[in-house]
Amino acid sequence: MKFRSFFINLSLLILSFIFMFLIFEAIFRYINLNQDTQNSLSGNKEFCFDCYEDFFRNYKEYSQDKVLRILLIGDSVIEAGCPNAYNLEKEFNNRLRNLTYYGKDITFINVIDGGRGGDHTNYILQRLRWYLNYTHIDMISVLAGWNDHWYNYDINPCETNECYYGREFAHEIKDHESANCEFCNFISESTYNALLQSNRKICAESFTKNPGKFLSNLNHSNTTIYRVPLQNFSDNLVEIIKIAENNDKKISFITPPNALVPGKLSKMIILDCVFLEKNMLLPIHNLYIEKMRQIARKNNISVVDLDNEFNKIEDKEPYFSDIEFDPVHVNTREGNKLCNKIYFDNIIEQFRNDPLISFELV
Repeated sequence: MKFRSFFINLSLLILSFIFMFLIFEAIFRYINLNQDTQNSLSGNKEFCFDCYEDFFRNYKEYSQDKVLRILLIGDSVIEAGCPNAYNLEKEFNNRLRNLTYYGKDITFINVIDGGRGGDHTNYILQRLRWYLNYTHIDMISVLAGWNDHWYNYDINPCETNECYYGREFAHEIKDHESANCEFCNFISESTYNALLQSNRKICAESFTKNPGKFLSNLNHSNTTIYRVPLQNFSDNLVEIIKIAENNDKKISFITPPNALVPGKLSKMIILDCVFLEKNMLLPIHNLYIEKMRQIARKNNISVVDLDNEFNKIEDKEPYFSDIEFDPVHVNTREGNKLCNKIYFDNIIEQFRNDPLISFELV
């Protein structure tokens, strides 16, 4: 009898341990699921896209009937809040009344942001396909600067061209300065010092001899220069258009403001520029953004052109936290508000012509 009682108690104890283990495992899996989902949004390439296929497919079926979902794809301009996804979503909901689109009545904004200097964006096309596979997207808006998410690492010039260290490149800049190169009037002292201290390879020779093909990425005390062919940039934009069309999604382009320097409109500072004939300075940022506009026109893609709106503003300084050092990121509260308004108004104009949507502006 005692043995039987002991066996029963032992069995209950073992079952209790098993039950507790299953509970903790379920909690652990749930936490990991949320963490991995966040990792996918932040560009973590180790995220297993197929691990939670059933979960995301169920979520896609649920959200398809409940949410008007707009996906913002962008680089550091979006990260700086232009447009700001959280406030933009509030703006949509505050300014729209009785919004219906395929029976949906809730607006939701998702973001694939590129991080500072494009540091997370090498996998942006992969992440876009993942979103379309595992969540429901109604519209894609692409804001593309010149960051390295358009860069094909298979053609890294540092593998084939002679590369220099930062110290040599900095001295080469000074050599151009002695030749009255306008570029040197725009490089800041801190950037020059960072170049002198850099211990990472950069392709100075290629940078100075191949205009229109380069990106600079200043990261603390290190500066790296990558080759970003304009054709590669263009091909990726066309690929995004194809992805949207093949998945029957609306698509729009957002073109950020042309780089500004007070008193010298459409001039870029720091390193984001190229040399042309007669030492003429052409901002690589503006060159690539103009290519984006051309692709949009050719493919009949709607463009939210932030530069047009900013050109109407006489005093641009309140929209930038430091316009002299950073004339690209519209990252103040006023700048975010203006971007949201411009984007909202343009997107609403697109929806006005859609027979499947109805809404009232508040």
